[in-house]
Amino acid sequence: TQTEFKDLGVRQALAMAIDREQLVREVDHGFGSVHAGPFSKTSWAYDATVKPLPYDPAGAKRLLLEAGWPETREIVFSYAVSVTNLLTAALVKKCWEEIGLKVKNESLPLTDLLYKMQKRDFDAGLMYWDGLQDPDDYSLIWESKNIPESDVRGSNFSSYQNSEVDRLFEEGRVTIDLSKRQKIYRRIHRLICEDQPVTFLESYEDIWVVHKRFHNIEPGRWVFTNVEKWYVPSGMQRYLK
Repeated sequence: TQTEFKDLGVRQALAMAIDREQLVREVDHGFGSVHAGPFSKTSWAYDATVKPLPYDPAGAKRLLLEAGWPETREIVFSYAVSVTNLLTAALVKKCWEEIGLKVKNESLPLTDLLYKMQKRDFDAGLMYWDGLQDPDDYSLIWESKNIPESDVRGSNFSSYQNSEVDRLFEEGRVTIDLSKRQKIYRRIHRLICEDQPVTFLESYEDIWVVHKRFHNIEPGRWVFTNVEKWYVPSGMQRYLK
């Protein structure tokens, strides 16, 4: 939301400076992958042909120089209190400082972070969103009508505006044919990545642990995806008589 971040080169530099593979290794313990887009990797809307920006500190420095980034400018990086966010923010701070940026990390209660986001009173913020069911659900994050204003409690915290993306979301939500919808949302995917309104970091894998006595479990978005079909064979039951 700040003036300096309106430059595409600056936004690309911030992404290229972060070693996202290291993030997956050290924060996600290898249970994840570098992400490159606005939709979940498990969604039919995700376009795997769109590749993430490379980890390129030298290229990031060059882009910042070309953009005329002020040397005295400090980035306040805000995030909600959690161990994972603390580790992620520390790694991002280190990467940004290695290309010459001044960075101050700010750990906040989630309610305070969301308040800053709604007010658009922040430099950079760390946010995660879940793998939503239908790609249209992500319109809350990307359509310009969802930029938070005094009369709008939207979730487009990056203040992203692209009239073509807005039009495609409108088209996608009234299109029935799945193959046509896929083309629409994959176009949205590519446009958002080209604009780079945010830095996509990683997709991490949730790990669910269920005792081996339970049978007929189907892995899905949630651990209890088909819980109504679970059962414990009579010979393995311990608590039911």
